Amino acid sequence: MVTVLAGESQLQGPEDPSTLITRHQLARVIAAQGRLDEAKTEYRHLLEVRTRVLGEEDPDTQATKAALEELDPN
Repeated sequence: MVTVLAGESQLQGPEDPSTLITRHQLARVIAAQGRLDEAKTEYRHLLEVRTRVLGEEDPDTQATKAALEELDPN
């Protein structure tokens, strides 16, 4: 998945919506592996980008926000 993300970032750009979807999926995989601090960091960075690029009310932005809150409810 990291290889796919690198390719998407290079071809479509790091803020392209499809690249952001791949980043979200990667964060989910990282969390499932128990690497929670790393997943939280990725979700936080992704949330910043999605909020700026897609807007706060976008469903994808909201999905990232919910995933982060699930890992870090505080």
